[in-house]
Amino acid sequence: MIKSTPNQHDYTKLFITKIGLNIDEFERYSKEWWWNHTNLTNLRLSNYGFKVINSGNTDYYIIELPEPLKNRTLIQMSRLLTCPYYIKNLDLIYLLGEEETVMIKLHADNLQQYLDNMQL
Repeated sequence: MIKSTPNQHDYTKLFITKIGLNIDEFERYSKEWWWNHTNLTNLRLSNYGFKVINSGNTDYYIIELPEPLKNRTLIQMSRLLTCPYYIKNLDLIYLLGEEETVMIKLHADNLQQYLDNMQL
């Protein structure tokens, strides 16, 4: 059996439940919380989405980047990351997944190296 990766809908339901919001507003939340709500596999949060989710005391991990993100890295992130994340000023990433954070830390916070290794 193949384990499926959670998508935007799965995480939206999880956050609605955790924060205690009205599930009837699912479509509105889904559109407001995600950077690109038309691509369900893209787990990048919008600024508003991160604020709302953060109000529910959700654990997140901060990755400080030595230089701003490049387009190549942004594309790889949208394709390869399996946990929600928020990008602030292209040099700070908030990850909501412990497993991916640990893996990036094992790569000495070198996000590009981690993504390149995942792509192989």
